[in-house]
Amino acid sequence: MKAILALFLTIMMMFIMIAPGQSARAQLKPPKEIVEEFWKLEVEGSRLTPQGWLTTAGFFVHPIPPSLQEPLVVVAKDFGVSQAKLDGKHADVLVFDRELGSIVVPRLQFKRPAAPPAGLPRVIKTARQYHLVLTNRYSQVQSDGKTKEVEGPLEWRLEECPVEILVSLDTAIRYVTEMRDKTTDPMIKKNADETLMKLKKLH
Repeated sequence: MKAILALFLTIMMMFIMIAPGQSARAQLKPPKEIVEEFWKLEVEGSRLTPQGWLTTAGFFVHPIPPSLQEPLVVVAKDFGVSQAKLDGKHADVLVFDRELGSIVVPRLQFKRPAAPPAGLPRVIKTARQYHLVLTNRYSQVQSDGKTKEVEGPLEWRLEECPVEILVSLDTAIRYVTEMRDKTTDPMIKKNADETLMKLKKLH
């Protein structure tokens, strides 16, 4: 009986010693999952608002506030994420999406993608490459908007903030509607109405 009890206690001690390491590994999200989470927040319009930007900033090593002077790229619902290509503490992940057009901000004008060269299919998927690094040091956005270098748990983070902002069709419609209702410029209102008509035809 004593031998069985001793064996039981030995096994429990081994489990306690091993468990923390297993738990730490289980909590480390793989690069592909990081990109998928960022992409879903991105197309829902996370970077279009200050509060959303604070949430999205946590995905980056050095977050940079987005500029709404660049066109918003409207993408279709269907997209694919590749398995990560790992190289030590670095990883590359590709996202394949279908561009529906872009919205020029602040004029709220919609532009369809350029026609593909002759002989190529009308709908072409775009491959966007995301570089990630495994690090425990990163810049954190403070309440005043400034960044501070901090140290935390080892995590995969995106090395660069994309310049262009990607939005889904539904997000684009919601955003243009909100901006149209806020502006007093008749020309922007006219552009917004035309853009909304074009976007809704893409549904």
